[in-house]
Amino acid sequence: DRDRRPRPGQFAERHDRVAPRERILFAGDILVRSPLPYVGASWVLKDHGYTRAVRELMEAALVRVEAMVRAGRTLAQVQDELTLDDIRARVPEWNGPAVTEEDWTYTRRTLAERAFVGLRGQGGL
Repeated sequence: DRDRRPRPGQFAERHDRVAPRERILFAGDILVRSPLPYVGASWVLKDHGYTRAVRELMEAALVRVEAMVRAGRTLAQVQDELTLDDIRARVPEWNGPAVTEEDWTYTRRTLAERAFVGLRGQGGL
C-alpha cells in the first residue's frame, strides 16, 4: 500500500501518513522545528539531521531522567537538575539568536516532566 495511515497510537495526529517505498513520513506535529522542538510550526526537512538531533535530545533526556528517578528525585528536582546543554551545543539552531534562554529552559523542563511522568506512570519505575 503506497500511502497508508499508521496504526492508531503510532502517531499523534490522524493526518500523519507514511509512504514507505519513498521513505517519506508526513509527521505533522510529531517533529516540530521552530527552531526548538515542540514550540512552533514545522516545515519540510530535506534530510534527517534535525530528526537525529531531536531523537538524541529525547533519548538523552529519558536516560538522564531515569537515572534521577531511580535515585529518588522528585519531579521538581528532575526539572531543576536535568541538563541537556551538551546536546544543545551540537545543534546550531538551538544556540542562535532565535532561541532565548527562557525558551530553552521551557523545552528542557517540559522534556523532564514528560520523561518523568512516562517513567513513573507508564514505565513501571
